[in-house]
Amino acid sequence: MSEEFTFDLERVHQANLEILKAVKTICDRHGITYLIDSGTLLGAVRHKGFIPWDDDVDLCFRREEFERFIDVARAELPENMQLVLPDEYRGGAAFYDFVPRVIYLNSRRHAEDDADMAFYEGKLNHLWVDLFILDRLPLTKPSDEQAQAIKEITLELLNTYQIHAKNLENTIYFKDGEEISSFLALIGASSAVIKFEEIRVLREMKNNVNRLVNCETANLNKTINTSVKQIEIIKKLRKTGKFNNMPDNLKEMAILREENPEATLEQLGLMLDKPIGKSSVSNRLKKMEENHK
Repeated sequence: MSEEFTFDLERVHQANLEILKAVKTICDRHGITYLIDSGTLLGAVRHKGFIPWDDDVDLCFRREEFERFIDVARAELPENMQLVLPDEYRGGAAFYDFVPRVIYLNSRRHAEDDADMAFYEGKLNHLWVDLFILDRLPLTKPSDEQAQAIKEITLELLNTYQIHAKNLENTIYFKDGEEISSFLALIGASSAVIKFEEIRVLREMKNNVNRLVNCETANLNKTINTSVKQIEIIKKLRKTGKFNNMPDNLKEMAILREENPEATLEQLGLMLDKPIGKSSVSNRLKKMEENHK
């Protein structure tokens, strides 16, 4: 059983501060601009120092400033510190999930180098200061081959997360609301997810209301148009004298239609002394129309 290994965060912060001072000295000497970033920036503002549980320092350089820094850092860093660049291992042919950093050689994060540490040649088993690089987007247009490679990689990544994007010439897009929400969540845009879902709910409610209103309007228009036609027929029946020759049940229905032009068939049926259903009302009105013919 391996021995438990612990360290004092106060001593860690002292070591981090020592590395930070060494980096600052080099940058000040050569007029190199840098920024504190991420947890280090948060700690400086909120805690007036380090975040109590943080165990490293985050610095940020513009690309040109970083290139100037690495040109002088190896020669000017103290002997107990070392600049580590990911692309210098295995001829730059392997992928390393860490950014450039300055490590503190008089420290160990783990009691022994395990398989993971061996992969990094023991360089990550130390305290460090991370050096993040800010790159500008290129001003030149990518070649067709580069654009195609970027599209293929992006589509593959999106499909991995069940986001089925479509490829239209030089554009990758997806329209499904669930997939848009999933994408926003995937990139960590939590506030945008909440706002997007609120918009989706409101839009869906408005669409449902509009559908109901449109349906009711269509039904009302149909009822009115049919009613107008029926009333015209009743007027012609009265004018030609055929109205009085109709059966009483048809005359009763015709009078109700004249008095209630906006009523539906169902409503007309309920107005009778002996209520009848919608289909019976429809049959009586059709027979009335046949008398007109």
